[in-house]
Amino acid sequence: MKKIPPSHILGVTFTNKAADEMKNRIKAISNRHIKNLTIATFHSLGVRILRKHIAKLGYGSRFTIQDEDDSKNLVRNILAELKIKDDKKFELNSIIRLISFAKNSGLDENYFKSLDDAELRLVMKKIFESYREKLFNYNSVDFDDLILLPLKLLRDSKNIRQDYQELFKYILVDEYQDTNNIQYSFLKLLVSPERNICCVGDDDQAIYGFRGSKVEHILKFERDFPDPAVIKLEEITGRPLR
Repeated sequence: MKKIPPSHILGVTFTNKAADEMKNRIKAISNRHIKNLTIATFHSLGVRILRKHIAKLGYGSRFTIQDEDDSKNLVRNILAELKIKDDKKFELNSIIRLISFAKNSGLDENYFKSLDDAELRLVMKKIFESYREKLFNYNSVDFDDLILLPLKLLRDSKNIRQDYQELFKYILVDEYQDTNNIQYSFLKLLVSPERNICCVGDDDQAIYGFRGSKVEHILKFERDFPDPAVIKLEEITGRPLR
């Protein structure tokens, strides 16, 4: 028993349902509710960081979080300002997806350089820049910003990064194979120099590529965190998985 204070432990997963399941399992194993233990989704952890530090990015502390309908309305207004028709090429839902891909790739407007259509590249860059500017002016963030902006804080501020590394000395990540580029970068900055990170995942179950997840992240885990202890489920169950 290492008697690690619960406040130094962070469990990260992708959905509120999974986070609740983790909490319930810990409670069942320990037979008690553990205070100060952080079990969170990537996005709720991001909100926690932004509530404390977003002013360093120029936002007001009482920022709002846009839902999908808010984002659609904002893009709809941008299309009207730019006199772009909502047609097959510039269909609203497709634009929203491209904006999300750009943010989750970690490339921002540079993401659009990968698009084959020259007109789409140019117009999406304008839409993206206007979208980002308007969000900032409205003191709002969207769902993807809940990870992208905390990542920027951790990357740009050594003090903030060290504070969270000292707070979360032990990190558990669920379904690691489903992390996208910014979630992956976010985790790497959270991990303390002691590299006390435990990741659960299966590269054969990577199913969220359409959302930007990269199975390569789990495949290069041993390069990112050298000399890990690798425990395969069949070694625990005593039988091969099918």
